[in-house]
Amino acid sequence: MAKSVAMTVAGKSDPASRVSMASVLDALRETAGNTEFSDYSDSASRGRTMTDTSALLGLVSRGRADIAVLEAGELPLKFSGKLEIGAVLQRGNPFNVIISDEEMILDDLPAGISIAVGDPGLKGQILSYRDDIDLVDRDEDYAGLRELLDRGEIGGFVARAWEVELLGRQDEVVEVFTSSICMPPAGQGAVVLIIRSGDRNAAAAVRQISHPASLSEVMLERMLLGAVSRDGKGGIGVLAEFDEDEFGLSAAIVSPDGSMKIVSEEQGWKGDELKVVKSLVEDLLEKGGEEIIEMYRNIPEE
Repeated sequence: MAKSVAMTVAGKSDPASRVSMASVLDALRETAGNTEFSDYSDSASRGRTMTDTSALLGLVSRGRADIAVLEAGELPLKFSGKLEIGAVLQRGNPFNVIISDEEMILDDLPAGISIAVGDPGLKGQILSYRDDIDLVDRDEDYAGLRELLDRGEIGGFVARAWEVELLGRQDEVVEVFTSSICMPPAGQGAVVLIIRSGDRNAAAAVRQISHPASLSEVMLERMLLGAVSRDGKGGIGVLAEFDEDEFGLSAAIVSPDGSMKIVSEEQGWKGDELKVVKSLVEDLLEKGGEEIIEMYRNIPEE
């Protein structure tokens, strides 16, 4: 009889991440074979909640957990060489949505209304579409933003469709932004499982629940992001969509104030990823993308 293997899975502690973690554990256990999976946060002796991506990755890197669960959009472009993407689950909705007290779509919102947007790149894209809206920087989670809206401190906020769906709050969504309004950040809406490089047991376990098309989309989006920007910064939105052996790749680079917007897209076949990325990046940079990326690097960090 094969010896039983025990693995620990770690994830963030916010409500959406906990729902995602539960789904991952269920999926792993369905295909477990002789492997037992436990939730890192279930041990009372560990004592603290996990809110930081780097700390979460550190748990796996140091061997305190075997698998880390997080949204691909939260994964840094560069992370420890001791780690690797072991799997990507079937992708959810990659787009952004708006929740508004006015219950109006972006086109119809009154000028001057305060809308909370946490990501500078998304802020630039919305300003490119509507420059008469007051976009405010807030980093609260969904519940915190909803509370601000209910108290009247903001008139609405932008959220990830993926998070809204996990929380079961779809009825609060006024509009789902198409890529023509907001091209999503690389990897948004996809759950990635991070493992230690060379960990055969973990690799075999997560491979069973990986979704090939979603994995290809995430890897292609990250490839383009790395080719355009060394550190992944620069107001870059990117979306890959695979349909069997064919794929589409779209990208947008928008200045922080929305005054400059560059969009490019390519189609390709599986195996042509490098060629397509090179062509698309050349187009973006020739149109002035490098200048916009530099604008974001000059934004002071708080």
